[in-house]
Order: sequence, then structure tokens, then C-alpha cells
Amino acid sequence: MERIQDEILDLTEKTFEKRDVAAAYRIEPLTQVTEDVIDVLKENHLKRMAAGTCDIYADASFMNLLVDFKRIADVCSNVGVATVIRVQPELTEQEHTYFEGMYAGHDEEYNEAYHTAHDRFFSELEEADAADAGTVPAPHRP
Repeated sequence: MERIQDEILDLTEKTFEKRDVAAAYRIEPLTQVTEDVIDVLKENHLKRMAAGTCDIYADASFMNLLVDFKRIADVCSNVGVATVIRVQPELTEQEHTYFEGMYAGHDEEYNEAYHTAHDRFFSELEEADAADAGTVPAPHRP
């Protein structure tokens, strides 16, 4: 999760400082991968809680941390979207439709970036899971 967040923050800084639309477009797939990883981490955590290998006091801290990671990704996403709209004002009226289409799989560049990031970060998660027995395997990408 730390590597995903670092990459999102680096891209957001580049997007904001240089109005770099290419960097802005790379934020969105990473934001979605963040959500996917969070889902798996929550599931693994709940399994540990059910098995009694994680204590209740760690639960609140861990879940709060995951919420914070999602919020960071969402704020960075907003910076990326705002940058795209500023550089391409013709999208202003179509912002929601454009991004909904992208999330629905209608943008090949987004799809490729999402699948590449998903594969990269989920392989890292799977390696970490292999080191810790009894965790939920990463789901297949959509």
C-alpha cells in the first residue's frame, strides 16, 4: 500500500506543479487499484480477527489507516481530474460522463494502465501473502 500511495502522491505533485495531463491520467488507475488492495487487506484482516491472531485494539487502528489511504487516493484523484478539466476545458460539461465511461472500461489507455498497475501491486501483495500463511489470495482482476 505504501508503494501505491507514494506513486500516487508523486504523480499528483507532478500533475499539480506542471499541469501534466499524462501524469493526471495515471492517477485514476492507481486510485482504483488502491481500492482493490484495500478490499483484500480488509478481508485478510477480518480472517485474522476471526482466527484470533489479531487483537481487537489493532482493529480500529488498521481500519482507520485503510480509510486514510483511500481518502488520500481520492484527494489525489480530485487533483488529477481538476487538472485534466483545466487543461481540456471542453470536458467541463462532460466530466462525469467522461470519467464514468473510463471506469466502465471504455478507455483503452485507462484499462491498460489499470491492469498493469493491478498486476504489479497484486503480485507484490501475493508475495507478502505467501510469507504470511492463512491469508486470502488476491482476487483476479476484473
